[in-house]
Amino acid sequence: MTDNKQQSYRFSEAPIWDLQRAYYEQKGTKAWNNDQVPQYITSNPMIATSYAEMIFGLLQDRASQGHISEPVLIVELGAGAGRLAYHVVHELCKLRDYARIPLPPFRYVMTDLPMNNVLAWKEHPALQSYITEGLVDFAQFDAVNDTVLNLVVSGTTISAGDLAQPIIIVANYFFDGIPQELLYVGDGHIHEADVSVEYPEHMDSLQPSEVLNQISLKYEYRKTPEYEHESYPYRNVIAVYQEQLEDSHILFPVAGLTCLDRLNQLSRRDSY
Repeated sequence: MTDNKQQSYRFSEAPIWDLQRAYYEQKGTKAWNNDQVPQYITSNPMIATSYAEMIFGLLQDRASQGHISEPVLIVELGAGAGRLAYHVVHELCKLRDYARIPLPPFRYVMTDLPMNNVLAWKEHPALQSYITEGLVDFAQFDAVNDTVLNLVVSGTTISAGDLAQPIIIVANYFFDGIPQELLYVGDGHIHEADVSVEYPEHMDSLQPSEVLNQISLKYEYRKTPEYEHESYPYRNVIAVYQEQLEDSHILFPVAGLTCLDRLNQLSRRDSY
């Protein structure tokens, strides 16, 4: 039992992130039922069409540069209910069929943390024709830790340097849902905001969503000179914050940036 117990954490290591992971792993695709997690506002045909048009333009660019034989991998992070993926692939095929111009082949890979989501997509009737055509595949992917893509349909594993074409990443409202650093800019210096968490009574008997709704958070600042050191990987970005902001809080997506670095390594070319 952990009644009213308080602990202090670095924001990116606070239990709110583990609770959120547990929620999605427990609910699977049901997390989007009855608007528990909004989906239409982030996964509607208008947004999907915009993505499809950008992807189509990139395919055209690769074709114009003579890179037309090797396939282009399009990886969606946190595909969730799968609605956005369906609309993007549907619109992309419409553009391809209408244009009738030489393009490199493409494959859209839907990924998420819960394996139950991956298996549900594989059996979804709306995706079967695209699976048969080889346009859609699936992979379980932990954006915080994983370095390879294990494709479910083709049975292949994509590791560092395996892709001849750049990889295209779709991260639609995704990086705000994985751990981030909470920074504070004040007096020209960078501080981290640590968080003190007060848990609800009888926490062990509550569902993750109930715990998230009932925990209480308090913040305190800690000066962190490592962000101001020239060796810090994202020093140029931090310097802009120092120069242009004052008395400001920033969510800084270190986990998201390192995720993109790891995915970029799958390709022998810079990715999009």
